[in-house]
Amino acid sequence: MKVDTPDSASTISMTNTITITVEQDGIYEVNGARQDPVINLQMVTGSSKLRKQLRDSDELIICPGVYDGLSARIAINMGFKAMYMTGAGTTASRLGHADLGLAHLYDMRTNAEMIANLDPYGPPLIADMDHGYG
Repeated sequence: MKVDTPDSASTISMTNTITITVEQDGIYEVNGARQDPVINLQMVTGSSKLRKQLRDSDELIICPGVYDGLSARIAINMGFKAMYMTGAGTTASRLGHADLGLAHLYDMRTNAEMIANLDPYGPPLIADMDHGYG
């Protein structure tokens, strides 16, 4: 990798295939193509997405019960606007037992995080955290 840092611009070349030039004003070029320095991507929380759905529509929001990556992927691919992670489903799929209070906060939290992170820009997840662990 070669790095040149003249007063007006910085250039990074990698094996002569990609050249990125960054001007002092923040404008940059990739292989000579000028790029927009401002990309306005903003992460929106699942709770904000769900509140917006409820506020902006009178439509019933159907939330299928999901309990693992496969059931969540099916719900996402079918186009559901929200999902519900069941405590019983999580206990059964993670521990192989009925919902008898055997799952801990760690089990519920890691399962909810895994499901929510399958598609961070996708449907929000409502997670049943059993008895609250508090």
